[in-house]
Amino acid sequence: MAIPVYKKYHYSKPNNIAYIKGDIIDVIVSKINTKSGSSQNLLIPECFSLEPKDDTRLSSRIQQIFPQIKINLDMYRSSGSKNYGTVQFLEVFNIHNKNLGKIIFANMICKKNQKYSRPLDYIALAKTMEMISSYIISHNKNNEETVDIVGSKFGTGKSGGEWSFIEKMIEDAWSDLSVQIYYGQS
Repeated sequence: MAIPVYKKYHYSKPNNIAYIKGDIIDVIVSKINTKSGSSQNLLIPECFSLEPKDDTRLSSRIQQIFPQIKINLDMYRSSGSKNYGTVQFLEVFNIHNKNLGKIIFANMICKKNQKYSRPLDYIALAKTMEMISSYIISHNKNNEETVDIVGSKFGTGKSGGEWSFIEKMIEDAWSDLSVQIYYGQS
């Protein structure tokens, strides 16, 4: 009896993700300080737990730039476990020109606390990513300007997720959306 020969699986990068070397914070700061330019709307996804002490360095940096995010996120977290597996959408307008595009933070509550070896909950992440997809599709249908997803490699690092798996989730959940992932500093 012959032993079957399996073809080796070749991994290819998803078509809807553009990888850009750089710091997502620089992109956000540049966007809010722009006095003229495009009216591109950005949605920035980030994973959170119900515990503020579990925030990543990137999350902390974003909350320093936008204190209203910390305030709103703390109120959202105080509602407890009923918000686990949901997304808090916060729109921040350009401080120099209100006619320029919005920055929308998508605070995904999809992490357990740090006592777990892998705090990221992939099931909760999948739910939150689907909510983001629905939000963007609804927004793009009802408005002239579209929303693009711009973020870092969310769910990795301190969150414990594997980027290769999250990347496949992006390919499934956001296949019809524009996604830019910044890597490098954060």
